[in-house]
This record gives sequence, C-alpha cells and structure tokens, in this order.
Amino acid sequence: MMVTATSKQKRRKSKPQRRPLTRWWELIGTRREGTLLVLSLLFFASGILAFFAFTNPVKHDESSDIAYHHSADFSYVAAANSEVYDRSTVQTGEPVFPRLTCKVHFTIDYALASDRPVDLSGSYRVLAQVSERNGWKRTLELQPETPFSGSRFSAQGELDLCQAVAMIGRLEELTGLQRTDYMVSILLPIDLQGSLGGQPLQDSITPRLDLGLDDSELYVLRDPTSSQDPLHWTRDNLLPETLRKNASLPILGLDLPVWLARLLAVLGLVVSIGGFVGIGVPLYRPGSEKDIRSLRFRYGTLFVRVEDGAAPRKASAASVTDLASMDDLVRLAEQTGLPVFEQAAGDEYHFSVVLEEQTYRYVVRQAPAEVGPADQDAPPS
Repeated sequence: MMVTATSKQKRRKSKPQRRPLTRWWELIGTRREGTLLVLSLLFFASGILAFFAFTNPVKHDESSDIAYHHSADFSYVAAANSEVYDRSTVQTGEPVFPRLTCKVHFTIDYALASDRPVDLSGSYRVLAQVSERNGWKRTLELQPETPFSGSRFSAQGELDLCQAVAMIGRLEELTGLQRTDYMVSILLPIDLQGSLGGQPLQDSITPRLDLGLDDSELYVLRDPTSSQDPLHWTRDNLLPETLRKNASLPILGLDLPVWLARLLAVLGLVVSIGGFVGIGVPLYRPGSEKDIRSLRFRYGTLFVRVEDGAAPRKASAASVTDLASMDDLVRLAEQTGLPVFEQAAGDEYHFSVVLEEQTYRYVVRQAPAEVGPADQDAPPS
C-alpha cells in the first residue's frame, strides 16, 4: 500500500510539469490552420503598420502664433487757476491754457499682456513732437533713454508748453507761415526684447497721444467717427511659434503616435515570426516521425482518438498494410477524406486509416513514461 501510494504521489507530482505544455502543444496542433491564419494576419498587419510607422518621422514641427497685447494709458496734470477750473489742478481730458500755466506733467502706464509666461527687458524714452500738417516738426525730449525690466512700467515727462508756443512763434516769424492750429504728440518709443512663452521676442513700438495746440489752448484730439479713447493706446501682435510635437498616424479614426505605432509593429512582427518558428520547428525537426507530441502537433486536425490502454483490434495480416512513414498515411487520409485513428497500447502507438476492408497502419514505438496517451493517470501497478 505504501509503495502504491508513493508511486501515485510521484506520478501526480510529475504530471503538472508535462500537462500544460502538452495541452498547449496539442491545442496548437488541432487548430494549426486557424493559428497560422491569425499569425499571418498579424504578420501582414504589422508589416503594413511598420512600413508607415518607419517611413514617417517620430516628431514634426508645428507652427502656431502666440498672441500678445500692448497697452499704454496716458494721463496729465497741470496747475489750474481757481477762477477757470473747479479744482486746483487740470485733470486728464481738460484743456490747458498756456496763458495760465506752462508746465504739463505727463504719465504713461505701459503693459504687455499675454496668456503665456513673459520675461522682458528694454528701454524707453518720452518725447514731445510739435508738428504742422505740411510736414514740419520739432522734437523735444521729456525723459532720456531709461531701461526697464518686466512686462509693465510707468514713464513720466514734463512738457514746457510756453517753450512749444515760443517755438511756433519763431517759426512763423522766420518763415512768414500763418497757421491757426498745430499738433503736439506725446511719444513713448519702446525697444523691448526677451522671451514670450519660451520663444524669443524682439519688438519696437511707439505709443502716442495726439493733442491740438492753437493760440489759446492745448487739448486732446478726438475722432468723432471712432469710439476708441485716444488716451488709451492699444496694439495686438502675434509671435510665430514652432513646436516640436509627436507625429501621429490616422488609423481607424484614431491618431496613433508614430512611436507607439513602431512599438506595436515590432511587437506584432516578433510575435508572428515567433509563432511561425514555434510551429515550423517541431514540424521539420529530425526525429519528429517518432515523437508522439510532434505527430499530434503536425497532424492533430486529422487524428481521432481511440480509447487508450486497450489492445488494438486484431485484423488479418492480409487486411493490414504497414506504411513506411506517417506522411504516407496522412497523404492517404487526405486523398480519401478519412480520419487517422490513434490508439495507444503499451509502448506502441498505432495510427491507422481504414479503407473498406483494408487497414493502412503506421506504428510508433515509444516509452509510455515519456508521453502519456492523453496525460491521464496510469493504472496503478
């Protein structure tokens, strides 16, 4: 009893080592055509995917624009005569009379806005330009070149209005020119450089405020046909941007990244080629005619199992023909459309095709311990 129990335990321990491989081997053998079809489709699809994936770049340049916005708000103050104004100072938008005050102090608040990170520096000046519509102009510097850093700053300058009036009077005296009105423009030339959204930015702008000047007053020029506030100067610009992005392949309505397509194509080729090799090697390796697992793998779709362990059916010697190879037996089965019966008895495996009263047979001798007929428990000894 102990010997029997021990032999059963040994057999149970040894079965798990063979059973998964054997079952997988026989499953592939019985479904070889379907497996080859799946592997062929996988190989074909992977090859097409590899062609397009490896003929397209992984990265590509994509152009776009970064929007940014300049703005400059002008304001001014000057001393006021209480008999003419309600307050003690002239406020932005009110006229300034040269006979009452000469000094006009201007403030300009500049800002650059964008939805991208901004890192800027540069320089600016504040100028006053006196001009006439015939093209004559004179420029006065209200603030010399001043550096700045950041996306906003505040500039200031003071205009001597009496000096501008005297300049115009001298012009008329020397040239005989007679005009009733001139224009005074407050200019803010800005040179800026830096980065916007990681892209290099270099720009030059000149915000301006135009005022009219005649013999009696300085006033803000307004366009009656426009709703824009002349005290609020704006400009919108675009900075070209080139981004290095992952390229993609349109497949079945999806944009598959090229790098992922390459990976999938290589994996598909490796799996399909590995499957072909896994099927082909057992079929054509030496000695496969004497290996039961190789025979089942190679011809599994034609085999029909007969109860294992029973003695083979006795037949007259005249009705049994032993063939030289399994290929001959399989060729006969394929030509006649008949199955190949497999039966195990002892250390022999009989493969036969019964055609009317004639039996064609191929016998393989192999130790039962190497491959069980169907991986079933052997009868206890």
